[in-house]
Amino acid sequence: MREVPENIRELMSRLNDGDIPNDVAGSMRGAAEAFRDAGIHSYEKALNTEKGQYLVPFIVCLSFSAELLLKLLVFKKTGEIKKTHKLSELFLSLDSDTKDDIINKLNERFLKNKKSTIIDESSEVNFHIDLEGLIKKISLHDETFIDWRYFYESSGVLYVEFHFIFDLIEVLGPLSLC
Repeated sequence: MREVPENIRELMSRLNDGDIPNDVAGSMRGAAEAFRDAGIHSYEKALNTEKGQYLVPFIVCLSFSAELLLKLLVFKKTGEIKKTHKLSELFLSLDSDTKDDIINKLNERFLKNKKSTIIDESSEVNFHIDLEGLIKKISLHDETFIDWRYFYESSGVLYVEFHFIFDLIEVLGPLSLC
């Protein structure tokens, strides 16, 4: 195992000593971005290897990024940090305006990209999602972070629509800046 670099040890020490202000929102956003970047890096590595070792980190990182961004939006609106991994519970904790913003931005993204990750392949192509449809789609991913993090304990098929999770992250990121 590699030794922890001096600059990292110093930062951890300063944080533990209270020398670095605890900016909860900034920390959550920074972590969400880092997990998104790690997920994308794992995806790119997965494309260039025949082994599947990068698939799980890719899915875990992206799903955790989505969770953190939803938690951040809830925190910014309520001051509360929800202790759940369920994306639907986090989404339903948001006010109506924020939910509408997410829906509108997802619909704009689908129209721009001429694809939808909201519908399944057997459905007629349309690039619109409503509140009920989004809650249903998000609910399908309530356990993605936990299930894929502990993939080796699973006795069944693990579910994820990574394009949907990625689109959700791409919408939530800019909204979390507001």
